[in-house]
Amino acid sequence: MNPEYNKNYIFSILKIICLTNIPLLIFVVSDFRSTLGWVAGSFAAAVNFLFLAFHTENMILTGGKSGGKRAGRSFIFRYLFLIVWSLFILIVIKPNIVTYCLGLLSAQLAMVIYQIYSSIMNSKYRKYFER
Repeated sequence: MNPEYNKNYIFSILKIICLTNIPLLIFVVSDFRSTLGWVAGSFAAAVNFLFLAFHTENMILTGGKSGGKRAGRSFIFRYLFLIVWSLFILIVIKPNIVTYCLGLLSAQLAMVIYQIYSSIMNSKYRKYFER
């Protein structure tokens, strides 16, 4: 486990999540609630991913039975956060549920984008993408 690589990976994923929100600026005027729902979903995805990353690092360093207990508590804490946050957003803001759920998938989308980018940059076709 390389801690420096893990930090770079985590912050790269968080940057991609933030960058996926930039195209939404086009839709802010036309459908504010749906846009706010997407941003709230992507915020929850980013926080959930950050919790997962830090808890995973702590569990790997701890190991054994206490690592297993931490894994269970981490799982419950992260999904309790997602449930409470989702209920709050759906009750208060009342966004389109589909756009909110798509926002929740932004961490997975960011991981796929990062993996595609890394694969291209580590392939023999890299020269075609360099300036």
